[in-house]
Amino acid sequence: MRYDNDSCCFRCGRPGDLCYHYSNKQINQCRYRNVIIESTITAFIFHDAGLKSLIEDVAQRGFANKNEYQKWLGKKCRILGWNGTNALAVFEEIVRQRSKK
Repeated sequence: MRYDNDSCCFRCGRPGDLCYHYSNKQINQCRYRNVIIESTITAFIFHDAGLKSLIEDVAQRGFANKNEYQKWLGKKCRILGWNGTNALAVFEEIVRQRSKK
């Protein structure tokens, strides 16, 4: 997975401000691998989860395939007051919607 520069910890995917090791320039010591990205890719792949429209709402667009979606996930965006990625924006919306149920 490729992320935009200074968007998140490249190991766990959380905003740099939320990852102790990233904010202290110890990225290789971060032990939480792909916390965010796995959930957001799974949401796209498993259509039975019913999350495709949620993903498209967050992205304000559709995706032709997983590779296109994955490339978009790694792009930098501001979410919840942090510098993060589109992956975090999708993850946050999934959690928010699921907590309503």
